[in-house]
Amino acid sequence: MLKKTALFLIPLALAACSKNSGETRTSVAPVLVRVATAAKEEAGRAVTVPGTVRARREAMLASRIMGQVVRKRVQAGDDVKAGQILVELDDRTVQGQIAQARGALAQAQASLSLAKANHQRFQELAERKAASALELDMARMQFEQATGAVEQAQGALDAASSMRDDSTVTAPFAGKVLDVMAKEGDMAVPGYPLVRLADPTSLELWVEMGESDIPSAHEASSIRCIIPAAGPQAQSCAISEIVPASDAMTHTFTVKLKPAELGGLRPGMYGKAEFTFPGTAGGRVYAPSQAVIQRGQLTMVFTVEEGKAAMKAVRIGETDNGRVEILSGLAGGEQVVVENADRLEQGTPVEVRP
Repeated sequence: MLKKTALFLIPLALAACSKNSGETRTSVAPVLVRVATAAKEEAGRAVTVPGTVRARREAMLASRIMGQVVRKRVQAGDDVKAGQILVELDDRTVQGQIAQARGALAQAQASLSLAKANHQRFQELAERKAASALELDMARMQFEQATGAVEQAQGALDAASSMRDDSTVTAPFAGKVLDVMAKEGDMAVPGYPLVRLADPTSLELWVEMGESDIPSAHEASSIRCIIPAAGPQAQSCAISEIVPASDAMTHTFTVKLKPAELGGLRPGMYGKAEFTFPGTAGGRVYAPSQAVIQRGQLTMVFTVEEGKAAMKAVRIGETDNGRVEILSGLAGGEQVVVENADRLEQGTPVEVRP
């Protein structure tokens, strides 16, 4: 009799446990969440690239002759005019060469005068049959040789005089001195830079743009330049040149941008440019960065559907200003969870906070 009673009580206990378990599942408290709308925008794509302020017109000035630096007339930061002397070299050797050339020219001119008079004399004698043809030819030859000697001496003097001009390094254009490498007492060597000069009116922002964006660079609806050291405000820029060859290491192209305002800019400043391209026909979907969570190899967001969490696998793009581009997985307009998303599973009851 006791055995039958025990067997009868077992089903009743199981039924009671099953009833209590059902009550537990239905009484699970929903997860409090906050939501935001996944926005679909027609706004264009923005590409930001770094760069450096550089002068389009810049020169490294050097001497064409060898000589000792005897005086430097400018310092870094000086404004200079075109033709202004920047560095002077010792020209004593050049002056000696000029003196020699002048002496040689004077001798040649004296010889020419004598040869000219002698030629005229033999012409008169030949007309009176008092001089032979050979004597006249010899006088003509001496006159022509003397003429050539004068021209040669004049060329030597011109060359020596040009070397005197090369003993000073002058500014080829008006600008600002960026650096003076020459020091008094140094030996200047032809081709070795002495002064670095730049035209401050030709400053540009040179940026490095990826090769995938270069074909559409001219199609940008707007280009903004930001040079933090010159001020926090962005200003419009225009493309002045795109270098047609890319860097073999970085595979980027140099794009030269002309800012609308040059105030406060200095060569070497860091800057960046933002290219905005027209929007695509289908638009783009953006969600707050907090909505995207990573579980293993899966990138997902949770939406709210009929009071429950619905998991959506997504593929994301660039992140900017606290939001991420959703390339696939959302159509736009969904309510995505931006708080406590890490506590959710598919079908978890949720309560949206106001």
